[in-house]
Amino acid sequence: MKVELSEEQIRRILSNPQNKLSPEDSKFLINSLGVIKKKKTKQDKREKIVKLKQQGVLKHDEEFITNRRKDLLSKRTPSELEFGPKLKQAGFKYLTQFPTRNTPTIYFIDFYIPKYKLAIEIDGGYHNKPEQIRKDKNRTYELGKYEGITVIRFTNKESNKLTVEELRLKIEACKPDEIKEKVLSMEEKEKIRKRKRKQKIKKLRNRKG
Repeated sequence: MKVELSEEQIRRILSNPQNKLSPEDSKFLINSLGVIKKKKTKQDKREKIVKLKQQGVLKHDEEFITNRRKDLLSKRTPSELEFGPKLKQAGFKYLTQFPTRNTPTIYFIDFYIPKYKLAIEIDGGYHNKPEQIRKDKNRTYELGKYEGITVIRFTNKESNKLTVEELRLKIEACKPDEIKEKVLSMEEKEKIRKRKRKQKIKKLRNRKG
């Protein structure tokens, strides 16, 4: 059974002499404490990297970014090569293998739509492996936390089957609220303009009559 305890709870249990713990239980709790410390140290380190990047102390290795991006672009899969034209036909401007700047680790996004701050990843079969699933979840979390980017994923099979219209609708559904409000506002303004135009034409007709 998986026990979810905080560092404080574990320390309290271990320090209380009234808790008659077996050697196995004590070992389990001590090991759990070590795991928590390790996770905390790792997270603190990543947070420190982000802070240094934001302060401009830690500079990006632009040569690495450029070379890595070129390498990834040269190794695009057939599914990725077919997906780009679909995005274009759907009316979206995008960047391929877009490198992130504010995350602890530099990520290269398969397809990035700047207007919507949306990352689209085309996943091969290896993304179904447990370790890769864990990495993908962490990547999605960090992209959201440090870059404000939303991530959607398609398998190779899904991306190949998607029609242009289906793709457009899926992306529109991920549109940020502020953009939705802006579009709605523009639609409302257009309705008001049309209404005023009709009223003006009606007045002119009445004068002529």
